[in-house]
Amino acid sequence: MGAATDQIEREIGATREAIESRIIELRQRGQKQVNRARQALLIAAIASAAIGVAAIGALIVYRYTRPLSKRERVTRLLPPGLVKDVAHARQTLAETVGRKVPPMRLYVNDHQVGQKQEPSRTERMVVRGVQAAATAAAGEFFSRALRAARSSRDQ
Repeated sequence: MGAATDQIEREIGATREAIESRIIELRQRGQKQVNRARQALLIAAIASAAIGVAAIGALIVYRYTRPLSKRERVTRLLPPGLVKDVAHARQTLAETVGRKVPPMRLYVNDHQVGQKQEPSRTERMVVRGVQAAATAAAGEFFSRALRAARSSRDQ
């Protein structure tokens, strides 16, 4: 039994060493993957920060290189509280003036532009008569054309 237990202990020791070396190898692989992920995250953070800085820089350059409008010039001269009051007064004035202006109507030859006039009874009768005549003429034309085509085909 002594030899068998020694052999079993040796096998257990060899297995333990193999498992320990495998565990060490897996830990090293995991550490490498963590380091790679940290680097990728750092690169992504730096790139997004650079894009943000570039966008802000482009906005600043745009704002300082374009000419100011008249409204912006006046706004820069007035104190901030007064700017709000002026904007409110302007809106109120626009609403008040808008209410007092009467609606405009345009007439051409005693007919209001944009308003469809109903045709008179006579006009409706004339239009229907012309439609009926045109339909009859077209029917006769096509029937003669078909007869001519059939007769030329039969010969």
